[in-house]
Amino acid sequence: MKKQLHLNFFIGVLLFLFVSGTLLAQNTFYKKVGYSNKEYGRFVIETSDGGYAVVGTTNSIGAGEWDVWLLKTDSSGDTLWTKTYGESGDDQGYCLRQTSDGGFIIAGYKTVPDNYKDGWVFKTDAVGNLEWEHVFSSDLNGDVVTSLVNTTDHAFIGCGNLHSHSFAFKIDEEGNVLWEQTYFPNNNSSTAGICRTSDNKYAITGSFQNVSAGAWYPNIFTIDADGNLGYQLTYMLTGEGFFNFIIATSDDGMVFGGSENGKNVVYKNTLGGTEQWNYQYDAPTYGSSVTAATETPDNNIVITDNTFNASMRKLSMATGDTLWTRSYDFNTDYPKYANLTTTSDNGIILTGYTGDSESDLILAKTFQNGSMTGIVNHYGNQKPVTLKQNFPNPFSQQTEISFSLSKPETVELYVTDVNSRRIVTLCNHSFAQGKYNFVWDGNNANGTNCSSGIYYVILKTKNGIIETRKLIKTSRIK
Repeated sequence: MKKQLHLNFFIGVLLFLFVSGTLLAQNTFYKKVGYSNKEYGRFVIETSDGGYAVVGTTNSIGAGEWDVWLLKTDSSGDTLWTKTYGESGDDQGYCLRQTSDGGFIIAGYKTVPDNYKDGWVFKTDAVGNLEWEHVFSSDLNGDVVTSLVNTTDHAFIGCGNLHSHSFAFKIDEEGNVLWEQTYFPNNNSSTAGICRTSDNKYAITGSFQNVSAGAWYPNIFTIDADGNLGYQLTYMLTGEGFFNFIIATSDDGMVFGGSENGKNVVYKNTLGGTEQWNYQYDAPTYGSSVTAATETPDNNIVITDNTFNASMRKLSMATGDTLWTRSYDFNTDYPKYANLTTTSDNGIILTGYTGDSESDLILAKTFQNGSMTGIVNHYGNQKPVTLKQNFPNPFSQQTEISFSLSKPETVELYVTDVNSRRIVTLCNHSFAQGKYNFVWDGNNANGTNCSSGIYYVILKTKNGIIETRKLIKTSRIK
């Protein structure tokens, strides 16, 4: 009998833990925080107490004009406290990290006398009280610190723009600058994101002006732990653009992205800079780009962009193929996401702002599949369009491309090369609900056989839904 009681108790504990874990994972929410004017969320982290911290900007409260705005919430997204930082000018916050004592370190810029903008890093205690600050300045306007990442020795390496050049620095938790370095002295450049890679080096993204007064192109470079420059890659083949973010991945690689030639783009590279795949899709609104990415517990990637209606996509880490897309219709909020990260309960936490005239800060928590309790997916219970992976893939002679529609829809289906040049259009007209198959014979619109390589099939609808799959064409066997 005693053994049976012990067994029942053990089973009961397991059930309790299972139910508790399930309930914990079901904590989703969509919060708006705003005052009389405009507020923006820029960067979000999960804090050591299970809550969240968001840095952004406000021109409703504070010392005047725009001020850095720090919000601390509980695990349900409810605000515990907020603080503003800055003076009478324009002050902005772009990134934050938690320090070992439970405080926060924040990066951005502040406006100093004569209306110059200087790079700004400051630290607060656990309840937001300012402890120290450091200003990075030059004799030009527009200096800024854009991103920070933790090091292994309780310090931070950050990046930004100084005197129209990319720069990086290391600063400890007491505010001591341990080193500072600028890069590419003969070219204008800027930085936006930084990550620590698995080999204890650092990769930085931004944009690069190859010729004075010329176009700006997406850029990535690496440095070691002392700030010494490694390699640089400037993406000039497909047109102007910029990279917003970079993250290290568990397979000893890196994922980064932004905007390139008017398209939203994501790249996956090895640590040495070899491209493994790239993912691109049309930007539904002018000026949109991929803003952030996070690796999920199943070792794939979720990205978000700053288009309307809270766009999210999950990509395969191995191939870059689309696993799912999410978009939500919050009445007239028109939300835009700026940043996201995974949480300890395997969910996703995001921040951004509403695209309406109010422009409130957004804090949203989703399940790991991007859904939210009580909030209907923009696609409803059934996704209106599903583009399947072509078969066979790779292929040499021909490949079948299929898509299904849950309701009548106007569909354009076409193939592009890696430089986004359209190769051939497979269809462009209205379809009833159902499944449709098309065959691409590997020829372009003129009937000429395309060379072996990577291509993309793109599906677009009149409602702005875009799906992409990568095609691999091999040489025909004679």
